[in-house]
Parts: sequence; C-alpha cells; structure tokens
Amino acid sequence: MQAILSEYGIIVENVALMDYRFNADYQMIITNKKIADTKTKTLISEKDSTVEMNKKLLQDALGEVNKAIAQRTESIRKQFSRGRLLPAADEPGGRHYSRRCSEAASIKKNA
Repeated sequence: MQAILSEYGIIVENVALMDYRFNADYQMIITNKKIADTKTKTLISEKDSTVEMNKKLLQDALGEVNKAIAQRTESIRKQFSRGRLLPAADEPGGRHYSRRCSEAASIKKNA
C-alpha cells in the first residue's frame, strides 16, 4: 500500500482496521444479509436432516414389509409341504365361492 500511495506523496505509517464504520443503511444491509445467510444455512441443515430421517424410515418400512413377505411365504411353503394348499377364490372355502353359488341359484330360479 505504501508503494502505491508514495507516488502521490502520501506516507502510510499505520493502518487500523479495528474500528471501521459504514453508513447506517449500508450497515443494515450487511446485517440483514448475515441474518438471511444464517437462516438459509439453518433451513438447508433441517432439510438435509429430514431427508436422512425419511430415508431411515423408508428402510425400516421396507424391512418390515420384507419380513412380512418372508413370513407369509414360509407359511405358504409349510402348507404346501403338508399337502394343504389354500383354496382358490372360486373353490369351496374360497372367498367368492358362496357368492357364486348364490348367483347360480338365482339364475336357475329365474330360468
């Protein structure tokens, strides 16, 4: 700095950067920017935390689903190995069998 200013006859002996002051409006803009930057960083951090928590919850849910599927598969496998298969939907004992019987009786009655 001394080299640049000496060309103009200015001698710099000391530079004090401790107590600087800006125009009040400019200082307010600087303060508001710092506050906005802090809020932005906080929101980004909260978003990242939420994303990570949701990933964990998803993995937990997938684990529960896979566990339920494995248990049901094992149950079906055991029934199959004992020769006891589950009835199909339209076989006696199936969930639609009684409704189909009622429909058939109704058709015979109307014919």
